[in-house]
Amino acid sequence: MKFAVIGNPISHSLSPVMHRANFNS
Repeated sequence: MKFAVIGNPISHSLSPVMHRANFNS
């Protein structure tokens, strides 16, 4: 899902928790 964070920086900023969860994964 890291590609989703890179592809959607706005979504990543709106969902820092989700981003962090993906980073841990």
